[in-house]
Amino acid sequence: MTLHIELSDEETRSLERKAKGLGTTVEQLASSAVRNLLQETPDQPTSGMDVDAAIEFVVRKNKELYKRLA
Repeated sequence: MTLHIELSDEETRSLERKAKGLGTTVEQLASSAVRNLLQETPDQPTSGMDVDAAIEFVVRKNKELYKRLA
């Protein structure tokens, strides 16, 4: 599935920085974040977080995976 999302310029730059810091692409990072959010249950830490906090949580949680994928 291909998904088109609208992000502000600031959100785009933030996502690009995070992806670059992890040595992965924006697309891989976003895809991984979506998969993680879909797998969460109400008692997991990302429930109720804003988008930036949820992305940060997913990035920290999967940092080693992103390094291996790079």
